[in-house]
Amino acid sequence: CDVGEPSKPHSSDCYLYYSCIEKENKGAELVGQNCGPNLMFNPAKLKCDFPENVGQVRPECVFTIKPATEVCAMDEPNRPHAHDCSAYYKCEKTEEGNDLVEKICESGLMFNPI
Repeated sequence: CDVGEPSKPHSSDCYLYYSCIEKENKGAELVGQNCGPNLMFNPAKLKCDFPENVGQVRPECVFTIKPATEVCAMDEPNRPHAHDCSAYYKCEKTEEGNDLVEKICESGLMFNPI
C-alpha cells in the first residue's frame, strides 16, 4: 500500500477501516483500525463519524448493530467475532472497567481461537 493513500472502509463492518501505516524495517502495511464505540467510518470524510452521517453515504450501515459491551476478565482468552473471521474481541481496561474491545487481525490473517 501507499502511505499517502487515504484510509479505506472495511467491506462489511461499518465500524472498521484500513490505513496504510509505515512499519519500521518492514515497509508500509495495511492495518485494520476501529472507530470505537458509537462511531462508524465515513468514506466521504475519510474519518470516523456519527452513524446518522455515515448512513447517508453507506445506507447498508444504517442497520448495523454493534454488539453490546460486556464485562470480561483480563486473563480470559480472546473471543471470535460473530461475523468477521479477520476480527476478534480482546478484554482491555477502559474508563468504565474491563470491556471487550474489537480488534482486527493483520492483513491476510484470520483469527484462530485455538
